[in-house]
Amino acid sequence: MMKFTARIPVVIFLDEIEHPGYRALDPVSRALLTELRALDRPFAGRPVTLSIRDARRRLNVTQRPVERAFMQLREHGWIEQVQHGSDQRRYYLLKSPIRVPHG
Repeated sequence: MMKFTARIPVVIFLDEIEHPGYRALDPVSRALLTELRALDRPFAGRPVTLSIRDARRRLNVTQRPVERAFMQLREHGWIEQVQHGSDQRRYYLLKSPIRVPHG
């Protein structure tokens, strides 16, 4: 008997995929971007949190590729690290290097 798991839709637009900032990402960075977008709840009003340990587990890779992936996503404008009080956890705002938020 198979266990049911809920599917979360993740949207990456064609113009994002064709952008040099996406094409420059390695496969682990692209997978991490997909995981971060799956965790994103834009209407909840809070940043996405994902530890290195949890990212390693989700992507089934070691620590170094995950750290490089976070660094690549920051460098290419897909995420922005933000401070959230005195907490030691890393918080990220998801964004797109070619889309400007409305509002």
